[in-house]
Amino acid sequence: MGDMIIRRAQFSDVEAGVYLGREIHGNDAAVDWLPFDDEKIHRLAQGWLTSRSFIVLVAEDFDLARYETWPTSVQEARTRRCKSTIGFFVGYRHRNASDGAWLADDVAMFVRQSKRGYLAAARLLLRFIDWARACECSEVCLGSSSGYVIREAGLDYQWLGLEQLGPYYRARLR
Repeated sequence: MGDMIIRRAQFSDVEAGVYLGREIHGNDAAVDWLPFDDEKIHRLAQGWLTSRSFIVLVAEDFDLARYETWPTSVQEARTRRCKSTIGFFVGYRHRNASDGAWLADDVAMFVRQSKRGYLAAARLLLRFIDWARACECSEVCLGSSSGYVIREAGLDYQWLGLEQLGPYYRARLR
């Protein structure tokens, strides 16, 4: 088993994350908000990556990213990037209207269904929680996409520092 890293996403990673979500969920309503065309994906990526309130993380398999040759086309480079992407996570922080405290929520989480992918899921969630703590958030709330991955992966949500609230999860950081 090769190396895997969790890192902040770049513009090309957002495209790979969108395609990963579509690959995993097909035409399911879970991804119907994701854009199809390059221009809309680029605008989405720009909004996520330039805002200090968003964090976009990618889990990447280094073994698939190593090739003997350079890609011969942009399409081949995109295909290689998509193949090396194991997981993709988008989260954001916002102020709670009632008390003004910072809260962190997930927007989307897509993870390939493999043991390494589920390891990536746990690492993506822990990295998000660390980011939320560093941003002085009082609570992390994980909704339907992360909840789906947590349940499908059989992750021990308590080990991740989460408590279950029906189909959702949260972590109190203070």
